[in-house]
Amino acid sequence: MMPLDNAKASSSLRELLKLKWSPVGVKFIRNNEDLNDIPEQSSQKLRYCQLIMKAKEGKSATLTRENISCPAAAAALGLSPLPEKISSVEMLEALGLFTLRAAAATTMAQMPRLGQGKIKAVAAAPLAEAKFIPDVVIIEDQPEK
Repeated sequence: MMPLDNAKASSSLRELLKLKWSPVGVKFIRNNEDLNDIPEQSSQKLRYCQLIMKAKEGKSATLTRENISCPAAAAALGLSPLPEKISSVEMLEALGLFTLRAAAATTMAQMPRLGQGKIKAVAAAPLAEAKFIPDVVIIEDQPEK
């Protein structure tokens, strides 16, 4: 199997799809993995979506249980359990995110989640600069592309 050339893959995707932003490489770091090629942990607390936005703009970082600021994303990534206020939909109602309590409860119950404790961190970097083999590549642009 040939080694992945992230820079070439990124360039090809950007050219082929005429992307405005860099594709983002995402790596789920499991407990027994070597962290040599992983970006430094973010010094500030970030939401997962902010991590991806920063990566598409050229900044690499890693989120852990200690520096992820969105409890729903932390639960989805298996970094921490979903807080009772969110699983009980109390917070979702208070924020006005759902009109019907049943819809909020169904959404939270069906939200995909990685198993608790399966990963210890999630790293993101512009694909062209990623020194790791990504588990996922995210492309954000106009839907028709």
